Amino acid sequence: MLAELLRGQLDQLLYAGGIVGVVLILERFRPVERQPWQAVAFNLVFALVTYAFITFEAYLFGKLLPLLLSLRQDWVAATNFINQRLSPISLAWRFPLYLLVIDFLAYWEHRAKHRIGMLWRIHRVHHSDRHVNASSTRRDHWLSNITYMLTVLVAGTFMFGALDLPLWLLIAYMAVGFYNHANIRLHLGALTPLVSGPQYHRIHHSLLPQHLNKNFSGIFPLFDILFGTYHRPGPKEFPPTGLADLRIESHWQAHLAPFRPTSRSGETAWGTIGTEPYPAAE
Repeated sequence: MLAELLRGQLDQLLYAGGIVGVVLILERFRPVERQPWQAVAFNLVFALVTYAFITFEAYLFGKLLPLLLSLRQDWVAATNFINQRLSPISLAWRFPLYLLVIDFLAYWEHRAKHRIGMLWRIHRVHHSDRHVNASSTRRDHWLSNITYMLTVLVAGTFMFGALDLPLWLLIAYMAVGFYNHANIRLHLGALTPLVSGPQYHRIHHSLLPQHLNKNFSGIFPLFDILFGTYHRPGPKEFPPTGLADLRIESHWQAHLAPFRPTSRSGETAWGTIGTEPYPAAE
């Protein structure tokens, strides 16, 4: 099982690397901002180190998976909702339904990371990036993945079973997060309320106070619209990103940020780190 897991994780790492490479190339044609190469290099190295922790977390989730599937079989008595043997017609309606439910769960998990103090201390590592681009997708603390596994993946597995996608669809699914973080000046116009994109998600990473806690959805803005967190960006609205109260300058700082004690003023040996569960605006 361990060897199979490691092969699967390595495959996903290679797919992610290929996707990042393609999106980074596309960013050169119509960027929101010119960014230093060091910003991308920092994120890529951080992601590689973090991936070692995520692989261990995936191993632990793999131990839990048979129990979840057994419970699903006992209570629901259904096969996997999506598998590679489905006809194109079945896949065409089942996969969007799967995405809709998973995005609903992920929306609330994401909001919790902004509302609950300790979860925000973890998640702010991702939001500290002042140069959001495709590599920012995996600039996320390894503890953040645990929350996602214990909520979204557990619930999703119980409802839908193991996810068994054709390779082309798996790669497309993985590409969504990298596309959302792309440093590309792209306005989706009439499609903006229907599907997420680089500009829509850039609002979520914005430094500006009017964008605070907006646009949590990863795929469907529908949930932001329904639950009052929607901000429709204007055609030329591409705000600066990052956190005013946290500037990460080293990998050690990034990995240890959730554990670093702060005083009431937020002063640490690294500088000022905000103690509020929201990013401050300059």
